[in-house]
Amino acid sequence: MLHSIKIAMSLCLLLSLSLYLGLVTGEGDLGDHQLRGMFLKLRLCRIVVAFGIGASLSVAGVLVQGFLHNPLASPSIIGTTGGASLGGKLVMLLVPSSGSTLFGLTLPPEAVVPLGCLAGAMGALLLLMAMTRQGDSTVKLLLTGFLISSISVSLGALMTALAQESWDLGRSVIAFTLGGVSGSGYRQALMISIFAFSGTLAVWRCSDMRCVIRRL
Repeated sequence: MLHSIKIAMSLCLLLSLSLYLGLVTGEGDLGDHQLRGMFLKLRLCRIVVAFGIGASLSVAGVLVQGFLHNPLASPSIIGTTGGASLGGKLVMLLVPSSGSTLFGLTLPPEAVVPLGCLAGAMGALLLLMAMTRQGDSTVKLLLTGFLISSISVSLGALMTALAQESWDLGRSVIAFTLGGVSGSGYRQALMISIFAFSGTLAVWRCSDMRCVIRRL
């Protein structure tokens, strides 16, 4: 118990140090009183997005590792990472940059790609479940996930090639593939906070892996 408390305190200390360094370091002079507030707001949004992404990836990794009973497993093994990337690229090619309409609701441009990634990941997971329904073999699950991941990567490469016909779209797709938090603002911070909190809460409520297996 004492050892766990020490680890938790150390992690909180590292988290606080990372937050402080993220706020005070970077391009821009905080000594300028007119620009200090803007710099701090931009950096805080990027920190929230980076922390939310890191927390989501860690929870997803733990979930897959517990489900497969393999400490080296990751979401990419079951094809969800490739499906998310494919979904994001697909909506970038098909949906106008000004936004889209879903069930009568107008979506802001910042929400289109994340929702496309979510739909792609869910599609890959549903396909995996449908293809492995008849058996409970872990080897079959891994091989099917590898197959879905390979197909998603191949189709994603095709989407990237098609996007090169437009300089702006091709640059956006490449930037999406590489990742980054440089363009993060209030909306991105709010979305990642909602996704990370809701996903973590769902996993915590189903912390018993037997409950997770029954729901899957």
